[in-house]
Amino acid sequence: YSGLNRGDLETLVCALLCAVHIVMMGVSSRRSEAWLLAGVQVAVCGIISAVLIALLPGQRPAGLFAEMTAGPVLLCVVYLAMFSTLFAFWGQARAQTALGPTESAVLFSIEPVTAAILSVVWLHEPMSARQVLGGALIVFAMIASEALPVMYRAITTPDTRP
Repeated sequence: YSGLNRGDLETLVCALLCAVHIVMMGVSSRRSEAWLLAGVQVAVCGIISAVLIALLPGQRPAGLFAEMTAGPVLLCVVYLAMFSTLFAFWGQARAQTALGPTESAVLFSIEPVTAAILSVVWLHEPMSARQVLGGALIVFAMIASEALPVMYRAITTPDTRP
């Protein structure tokens, strides 16, 4: 262990921003139509991404735009924009009308475990003991985050039975 590095800090910032996003979606999804909310999120992400690409060193926005609008690349971009972004944001907005931010966060935390399992099953990728342990810790944390508050209430609530 050599202390915190840039990647660690970026991971922490990303986790914080994801938490803020989940909480804000919980608030906004009860006030807005899911498609409208998803569309605004995709538009904002697209604008921010376009600005960041233009600011990256060594990038030529005009040449990059020409490459991105080429036939096969454009097809991939549209597919990813629709299914991986728009429908994902719509599904999140719809689900968070029924779930709270805590339940949503718990569901989102299973995503890396599911991705790892699918990569082993479909792509036959190897999985180390360390990865299995990490997945088990994620699942344990999910169960604990949901079960511990219920167990605490059961222990601290007085029994009013006759």
